[in-house]
Amino acid sequence: MDLQTFFDCHRRALAHFGGAPMTIVYDRTKTVVRRNVAPGEEVPPHPEAVGFAGHHDFDIDVLAAYRPQARAGSSGRS
Repeated sequence: MDLQTFFDCHRRALAHFGGAPMTIVYDRTKTVVRRNVAPGEEVPPHPEAVGFAGHHDFDIDVLAAYRPQARAGSSGRS
């Protein structure tokens, strides 16, 4: 998804809900994070995401990096 579409969707959502929450939590999507960093390092936010958040008065929180663990032979079904 490109930046324009990403932020247009956000504008529509904020209008629908009557404003922004104090914080929006994101995964490490390229539209919010400028580049990926190692776990424990500060995540550099995309400048347009920072500007959008400032304009709509909310903070950006980015989920911590993790390494997914897969169990061989398990489909997650009981």
